[in-house]
Amino acid sequence: MQLAQMLIPAVSAFAITVILLPLFIGFMRMKHEGQTIRDEGPKWHAKKNGTPTMGGVVFILAIVVSAIWVGAWTRQLTLSVWVALFILVLYGVLGFVDDFVKVVNHRNLGLRAWQKLLGQLIGAAVFLIVFLHAGFTPVITVPFVGPVNSVLLYTCLRRSGWSALATPST
Repeated sequence: MQLAQMLIPAVSAFAITVILLPLFIGFMRMKHEGQTIRDEGPKWHAKKNGTPTMGGVVFILAIVVSAIWVGAWTRQLTLSVWVALFILVLYGVLGFVDDFVKVVNHRNLGLRAWQKLLGQLIGAAVFLIVFLHAGFTPVITVPFVGPVNSVLLYTCLRRSGWSALATPST
């Protein structure tokens, strides 16, 4: 991959962010929508009360727009790009809903941990189904080792207790 192929989408996403983020912040301030700070926190933290939240929407929008237009322009808009954008948008939606619940309820508690995990697991399942259905192989390249079957790697990590989803073996 040439340097220009990496710089064009990065510069594009940066430009979109620089243009849209101040407008988004101004809009959120005009609507008086912002983060609510809990009373039991430190007093110096209270100055953050009302700080506009949900700015990740702008970053995700910039990345999606840049990836689609550059992918279409270079004729490299493949299934891999769409799957990566799907996961990005799904996780962005989870973050948006979390922030939205905080703003609407005027409290510092958004989604519960199990709700966020459920959304991530659904996204991972959809990703895995599309990944395997498209004929991709579950092989990753580990530096200094070479190609490794990721299913085998996960199984080894799980058995050794290194996986966050597995209980350590005794």
